[in-house]
Amino acid sequence: MTPGITERRPNLRHLLDLAPLAIGTGVYQGARLGLSLIAAAVLGPATFGEWVMITLLLQYSAFASLGFPNGAGREVPRRLGQGRPDLAERAEDVALSGTLLLGLLAGIAGLAIARALVGGPAAIEIAGLLGVAIVAQQLVLLEQVLLRSRFRFTSAAVQLGVVGVVMLLVGLAALREGIAGLTLALVIGLLAALVVGHFVLRRRPRVTWDQGEVRAIVGIGFPIMLAGLAFSLLTTLDRWLVLAFIGDVAFGIYGLVGIAISGLMVLSTVVAQQYYPRIAHAYGANLDPQALLAMAQRQSWIASTVVALAAVPMIALAWLILPSVLPEYAAAAAPATLAMLGILVYSGATGNANLLNSVGAIATTSPSSWWRSPQM
Repeated sequence: MTPGITERRPNLRHLLDLAPLAIGTGVYQGARLGLSLIAAAVLGPATFGEWVMITLLLQYSAFASLGFPNGAGREVPRRLGQGRPDLAERAEDVALSGTLLLGLLAGIAGLAIARALVGGPAAIEIAGLLGVAIVAQQLVLLEQVLLRSRFRFTSAAVQLGVVGVVMLLVGLAALREGIAGLTLALVIGLLAALVVGHFVLRRRPRVTWDQGEVRAIVGIGFPIMLAGLAFSLLTTLDRWLVLAFIGDVAFGIYGLVGIAISGLMVLSTVVAQQYYPRIAHAYGANLDPQALLAMAQRQSWIASTVVALAAVPMIALAWLILPSVLPEYAAAAAPATLAMLGILVYSGATGNANLLNSVGAIATTSPSSWWRSPQM
């Protein structure tokens, strides 16, 4: 069976296909959550809030790529579905070139912004490490896109797992250095992921600049990237409002809410990351629109189920653990509960988002009205 085209009805084999990337992401998120909780207890709300700010800057920097990875994430599987591997390779090469160039620029900008926002004796060290982390993150994110675009989900899972384990071990060892130690752990984890990516990518893209291909990839990826940026800004705006109107201590406490949000959101993302290349591949292979719609609906159903199964124990733990283990952060339990319920609703719409990104269309009443034969 072609890897991008699956049965219309979910079955056990299909659900097991999701397991490798789910496990790798679980290791990554578990390590990240564990390190964050330990750091929150050791650093205290005010200093932990500074770390939350650093992680937000890193999150926003992912959108400095102008859509090169987004365009490759749609075009590589679509072109493979058309039986044009040469064009898929061209998209990979151009995506690497654009991502590397813009990643370097973003790293310099991030360094300057962090230097202005972060104080203390280690400010220069933290800013420099953040600049390196931004560049490395751009390349790791692109490698993840390329692995998933070729349905190499186990390799993508291994890379994510390495980031989590290395970051946790180094972070625990360097935690006495505060935010500088945490940033160092982040950098080493990302660099380790790049080493893994070098070995697991069956085809390593080459730096190539093709003006026509650049326009094609950015033309597809930039709108998708803008939508992702808008979503990221809207889902992190609450943290900045807390900082502006309540203060830095509350900002640090509320940082645990952000961890809960991202932890749940990544579960639906794991499902989306595996369905997106499949839908794009099927679209390139001219699968009928009703089948594409069924794939999107199946994605939403699985994502909602997984998030619901995780949200219930997470909400219970927030109310049971925070007051006794991290009493300084007990106030985060109520907003975390509301936020996690919101993520449950959001997960039900992820399939439609992937479908619309894959076909390059807007929502209409009938799938046949947006269907068209894929064109170059």
